[in-house]
Amino acid sequence: MLTFSITLKIMAGDFLKQLTTTLHRHFYIWVLIVSLIKNLSFITFA
Repeated sequence: MLTFSITLKIMAGDFLKQLTTTLHRHFYIWVLIVSLIKNLSFITFA
């Protein structure tokens, strides 16, 4: 029973790690998209 909980914790930790890394990747992509849109709108309105 103890080993099962330990494995569960490790699995949860790995899942969280993957989740955070993917979120960070997507976050950078979103920042790039937003900055591009802002630059484009700035150019069109200038």
